[in-house]
Amino acid sequence: MSGLSRFQPDVRAAIEGLLEIVSKNGEWVPFRLNAVQARLAKDRRKRTVILKARQMGVTSYIMAENICTCLALDNVRCVMVAHDKDHTVRLMRRLRAILERLNAKLKAHGVKPVKFVRNSDSEVEFSSTRSTIYIGTAGSKAFGRSDTIHRLHCSEVAFWPNAEELVAGLLQAVPRDGVVYWESTANGFNYFHRLWQQAESGRALTGLFYPWHIFEEYRATAPDDFELTEEEERLAREFGLSRDQLYWRRLKIEGDFYGKVELFKQEYPMLPEEAFVSSGRNVFPDVKLVSAPAIDFMDEVFGFEEFLVLSGHPRNGWDYVIGCDPAGGTGGDYTAIVIAGVSPEGETMLVGVGRDRFIRPHDTGTFLARLGRMFNLAYIVCERNSIGIAVLDQLLREDYPTHRVWREFVKRRDKFGKTIKALEYGLYTSRKKGLLISAGQSFLSSIGGVWHEQLYAELKEFRETDSGGYEGSGEHDDLVIAFCLAGFGFRSVYGGKLKRKSEEVQVLERAPGLGDFRFEVRFEDIFGRSSPATPWIFHGRCD
Repeated sequence: MSGLSRFQPDVRAAIEGLLEIVSKNGEWVPFRLNAVQARLAKDRRKRTVILKARQMGVTSYIMAENICTCLALDNVRCVMVAHDKDHTVRLMRRLRAILERLNAKLKAHGVKPVKFVRNSDSEVEFSSTRSTIYIGTAGSKAFGRSDTIHRLHCSEVAFWPNAEELVAGLLQAVPRDGVVYWESTANGFNYFHRLWQQAESGRALTGLFYPWHIFEEYRATAPDDFELTEEEERLAREFGLSRDQLYWRRLKIEGDFYGKVELFKQEYPMLPEEAFVSSGRNVFPDVKLVSAPAIDFMDEVFGFEEFLVLSGHPRNGWDYVIGCDPAGGTGGDYTAIVIAGVSPEGETMLVGVGRDRFIRPHDTGTFLARLGRMFNLAYIVCERNSIGIAVLDQLLREDYPTHRVWREFVKRRDKFGKTIKALEYGLYTSRKKGLLISAGQSFLSSIGGVWHEQLYAELKEFRETDSGGYEGSGEHDDLVIAFCLAGFGFRSVYGGKLKRKSEEVQVLERAPGLGDFRFEVRFEDIFGRSSPATPWIFHGRCD
């Protein structure tokens, strides 16, 4: 092969013997593994999750490993995926520069240079081995089942949009004996956090954590008058930090993070749990993950992709509120549903959580009608924005009681330009975002914590932006919106201008699950005045 002998690479020897890299000073120097890279070369496995501090050279090491593998072995396909286009371009430039420097070194020693069959903006193919290195952006290329990826590097995966879905698609192309690196600094409680937890538990993944203080470059010469704070003295005792390391840490916190220690810990953690702090101004800072007594899986009953309900619910005498954030059913955003329950004694509880990426708006409306009837004619608050209009239309076509659906009068202009009041069903969340978030906070306070892990993760990472808006972690916030809608319904029914005067509906008989029902509606409970008429009794069937 082009003057280079074949070898089964001793990775460290191959990298340090063949390659060069640009130093912090902008000079080409022999590629000598730093402390972090040396640990990674020793500790890596087939499936490795790497949680690290910033700029430790992990990506450079993995690129060098890919180069040496492609020089040594035939028909190997290496794929490196960056989180955005800018980093993709930078990685490709780095790869080309390292290969050009390698060829210059070979020529200087009278050795034939490495040749390439293909050298495009995204892919390099080595002519002697037909092995390739592809560098792309998360979400920009779909690898089909016919593709094979022998070595996959997911770079800064905590910052990928829709990371879980994108990684799942890429893994379909990796054979069982392939190598996969998930590497990132932390970015809150998202997919990468769940991946790290899985790696820590030892379930099929190896987790490697590299704190900032093991990196030799992260230190600055401390002046003689540098005095340690109590916190710095504690760090010196517990982690063996030198004065130069602690001085570098203080300079970094005061200079780059404006004195905010929590932000420093996210970018430069000393422990894994320090890394996963919520960035921005968290809307639900006190959310807790609690254990549920028992949970029933209801996906088979309703055909929902995911639906969990506390065992024993629905219960006679309980009132329920359903919040729904609908989606288009195209596989992108989830249609999310949250059920809140209130006992006869006034105890509030998170009863059910469900989400589905593929349910269509028409089917969501039908589903809500069935679910509402099953849960004692639950009060339903559905987002009206865009797709929600179709959901609400179908819900009402299912003859769901209109007084059990959130509605309000809004001002409109008729065809003559006159302002009129029109009744609309569903909630425009864009109009009432502040009230919606406040209702979600109040509801969370009343229940104490949530037992659904995905809902917990979304609440933990939901934050207020500098512009005054709200956003999730970059993956999904559908369950947060559904949770707040349920809280809004809870507040509307049990407090505020729509406070109920008495029970509108009393469930007298209900078969478990779907089936026959009988309920009683009292005239005065609906119209607010008494009537000598006897209560209206309805019989029907939920099917």
